[in-house]
Amino acid sequence: MVSWFHSRAKVAIVCSVLLTILLLSANKAHAYTSPNTQEDVARYTGAYGMEPGALLFVRRANRWSFEPPSTLLSSRLFLVDEHGGTCTLVPAGEKSFTVSPTDASNGPRIKVHFIESQDGHIVALRWVAHGLADRVLPRFSGYREEEVTFEGPSGTLGGRLLLPSTHVPAPAVILIAGAGPTDRHQEYFVVADVFASQGFATLIYDKRGTGISSGNWRIASPSDLADDALAGFRFLQTRSEIDSGRIGLYGLSEGGLVVGIAASRNPDVAFLIVISAPGVSRSTWERRWVQNELRAAALSHHEIGDALRFVALEDRFVRGKVAWSRLEHASRAAREQRWFPYTWMGIFDARSPDHWAWTWRRLHNDLDSSRVFIRVSYPILAIWGGLDTYAPDLHKAAVEKALKRGKSLQHDLKVFARADHLIKEESDRHCRRSYAAGYFHALVHWARRVAPIPNLH
Repeated sequence: MVSWFHSRAKVAIVCSVLLTILLLSANKAHAYTSPNTQEDVARYTGAYGMEPGALLFVRRANRWSFEPPSTLLSSRLFLVDEHGGTCTLVPAGEKSFTVSPTDASNGPRIKVHFIESQDGHIVALRWVAHGLADRVLPRFSGYREEEVTFEGPSGTLGGRLLLPSTHVPAPAVILIAGAGPTDRHQEYFVVADVFASQGFATLIYDKRGTGISSGNWRIASPSDLADDALAGFRFLQTRSEIDSGRIGLYGLSEGGLVVGIAASRNPDVAFLIVISAPGVSRSTWERRWVQNELRAAALSHHEIGDALRFVALEDRFVRGKVAWSRLEHASRAAREQRWFPYTWMGIFDARSPDHWAWTWRRLHNDLDSSRVFIRVSYPILAIWGGLDTYAPDLHKAAVEKALKRGKSLQHDLKVFARADHLIKEESDRHCRRSYAAGYFHALVHWARRVAPIPNLH
């Protein structure tokens, strides 16, 4: 689910429920740092401020190539303010950045200057807005970050572990990404900092074949990725700083399905949080998604009908019900149509029957998410965005039905009406996109209710 599709007809980045990486469409015009500046960028990352509920988070977001082998294409620095507003930090001088996007007509131009100590460490952030008093925010010391590795079924997995400054073993959350090539540095993983600032240890790791992790995500099914999540779970159980009886799983988009599978296999999971999770199989939801996207792009009823017929033909090929020759023949005319960039062949330029994208699709196509959630017996929080183009009503209804029929005695389902797939919405503040009001609070409040924290510091 989160955006995984890069169209080739000025469609920007198209979302797909089970094919997901960082939502880049809102940041398409922003400057990116090149991969060889990773160490320079990393020194600025972290939390800034005095209180857990009023922090600025600075992180980087990586973009990886889809074609094998996955290579790092670009990296950008971004900031999430205390209201959930998300902006890119565009280099504007030594240790200085411009907050983008900002609209000069709606407010002052904002810059961020990082303050360095004599020993070369970044110790504070200065927020500068013309006409307003500067704000100087020190690095937040309520949690620390550690690079970690652990062994999964396909080899070594690498990531980062955030550990809160608590006097007792902390509850923990393992964060699982959406589909596609995703490492520990994705914008939506800022929730790791949100959890850590409120007393939860958080583990984020590079998916197979990205970052420093072994393996290949293209040939990994959700079941395989669930085994990776459980390897992370077992790793956290060995850490003395973590309460092994209060480890939960958080999954975004496809990750919601992955953590559901993982939880159904391990009775020690304490809780589940799933965001924009699928409730039905890909072959079921894809038609609705294509309709929504093409209507938003103002294509005609006739064009939408043609697109849906081609998408259905692709699905029949994946299922082995039509030959490649028939699909390839149909694609010759389809490539000239405005809707082609929204099809599987258009998204991945899958011009041969053995293209990796068809293999990946077969591993995901008919998975029935509702059967997974029926087997889940743990407390579960499920959240969707009302403006998500993936028919959140369809997924919510299916998940809710499954949970009522299943074993979970405590499940809370919530929809943020104005939010998209990443639970972001339009904002009139300096960052024109913001996480939905109350989203971070909902995550932390629910998690602390099912996994209480006696002493935060």
